[in-house]
Amino acid sequence: MTRSLFTPSEPLVPCRPYQLEALERGRVAIAKGARSVLFCMPTGTGKTRTAVEAARLHVAMGGIVLAVAPRRELVAQLRTALERGGLEIEHNAFVRTIQELTMPGANIPRGSLVILDEARHYVADEWSCLDKALPDATFLGLDATPERGDGRGLGRSSGGIFDALITVITVKEAVEQGYLVPCEVIRPKEALGSDLAQDPVDAWLKYASELSTVIFCNSVKSAQEIAERINKTTGGTAAAVWGEMPTADRDRALADFAAGDLNVLTNMHLLTEGWDAPCTECVMLTGPCATAGGLLQRVGRGMRLFPGKKRMLLLDLPGVTHTHGEPDDERTWHLDGVACRRASAPEARFCPVCGGIVTTAECEQCGHKGEMRKRKPRVLGLPMDRFARQRGMSDEEKAKALAGYLHAANGMRRSRRWAFICFEHKYGKATPQIRTLANRIFAGK
Repeated sequence: MTRSLFTPSEPLVPCRPYQLEALERGRVAIAKGARSVLFCMPTGTGKTRTAVEAARLHVAMGGIVLAVAPRRELVAQLRTALERGGLEIEHNAFVRTIQELTMPGANIPRGSLVILDEARHYVADEWSCLDKALPDATFLGLDATPERGDGRGLGRSSGGIFDALITVITVKEAVEQGYLVPCEVIRPKEALGSDLAQDPVDAWLKYASELSTVIFCNSVKSAQEIAERINKTTGGTAAAVWGEMPTADRDRALADFAAGDLNVLTNMHLLTEGWDAPCTECVMLTGPCATAGGLLQRVGRGMRLFPGKKRMLLLDLPGVTHTHGEPDDERTWHLDGVACRRASAPEARFCPVCGGIVTTAECEQCGHKGEMRKRKPRVLGLPMDRFARQRGMSDEEKAKALAGYLHAANGMRRSRRWAFICFEHKYGKATPQIRTLANRIFAGK
């Protein structure tokens, strides 16, 4: 059969406009010769729904779908979604973990469309067996953050399997169109590396004690300690979850959180991907993120729509957003292994010894080279500011705010530079358009 993602027909469940547009863009890319397409879609914007629609339309053409995920929880989600989409599991649709498919002597279903969930995982050499075993198949990858911490590219020329990358919708666009809730950020005035502006429990009590909160920790021990301290303070509203805990206990804690019986979940990496709890209203970071993707995966846990939820809160105790940007910043993703960053952001890493930001092979602050044991984070007791809601204002609203700072500077006999510094800290850097409009407002025009 001719390689194609789909032939349009009426979906069983209505798709959002950008999801249908993504499928059309994928069809065009494949018609032009791409064998594998990667869709970049932020957490909460319907990657699974898009995958199900692609699968349904492909099966309607007489094709066979093989959906692959890196974890059993994701496999269960895919299987349920495909069944609800009208596909017959083990007949025209197969769902497997990548581990099942890479076992010696594994029986790989002969799918003509292979859907790869969490697509950034599919560059490891042993996982490329899918590409070799199904040479005539079309591959559709889906990922919210298509980059890897090890720097390997996802493109075919960089050791991956994808020929084309399509950014379906950005976080900013999804928020503006009402598909995700806005994210407010409370953070220190600068990046602190591995140190924290405030104690995690104190920060939670101050800013988020009434919010359903997920706390990302540096270690299982830290996750357990924070949960225990919150329980001593509140009488039992928190639980720590980790990979090696009994499955029944972990599933019970996750279910209790989703039902509202727990107010806080603490974890180390466990809830970064493949877990959805739309009730989450606050995400707390207690350590640095190595990549922008790591930050967005964590923040994405709280940006899903939920009845009564108008926004989410990010408590950024180490100031990660100073390095990787706000959740709704415009970003460019690549297939060739280039890290995703804001256009104005420098390449930066955190020194594991002193926690300072480093841009070269040697830390300018302490002289450290290479890997070394990480020290325990220090709680510095620094103030944190809430500002991100203002950054989402229109240019006209920002210009009025900047004009206000200019009036204040004039009244206090301070420089215009002081006004611009105050504005930038709260609203972000003023664009030329904002500056021009603010000057007109300040001048009374």
